[in-house]
Amino acid sequence: MNDAETSPETSSMPTQRFPAKVDFAVAMLLSSMATIFIGIGLASMLLANASVFGGVMLILTAAMLLWIWRGTFYQITDKYVVMRSGPIRWRIPLRKITEARITANGWLLVGGSYLRLALSADAIMIRYQGKWFGLIEPAALISPEDREAFLHRLVEGCPDLELTADGKVMRRPSAQ
Repeated sequence: MNDAETSPETSSMPTQRFPAKVDFAVAMLLSSMATIFIGIGLASMLLANASVFGGVMLILTAAMLLWIWRGTFYQITDKYVVMRSGPIRWRIPLRKITEARITANGWLLVGGSYLRLALSADAIMIRYQGKWFGLIEPAALISPEDREAFLHRLVEGCPDLELTADGKVMRRPSAQ
């Protein structure tokens, strides 16, 4: 188990929760897919020769899509950035963060070698120390509603981080 998956210790700094910003297109996609899956699932369970198992699986898939849509948020504790998106949970130790920057590129939502827990193109890319599978520099894309407040809280929570003039959060040179 790597540091990004370990459980947090007792917190002395109050935890702050940041709700996720959800783009209209993402909300429409998730809600329409869930509605279609529920409709097809119910229809398949009610038809005489249809598969009940298939209907249940479609309804469970719809529930997961709605959970992701309504259950995505981010927290900053005294030791971690905690990201939750439905059933997906991830933690990044503050001491491992090397950079956090605001981005607004929709293509980041669909490709790249990083964890995508953002529901908006208006996002923050967080890079941190370590390697995934010994090869890939770890990073996470998140979309808090108030990106600037998130970055300021990140700097407050970790003395090794500083806010640069161009709005990035970077690890202080002496802390690397």
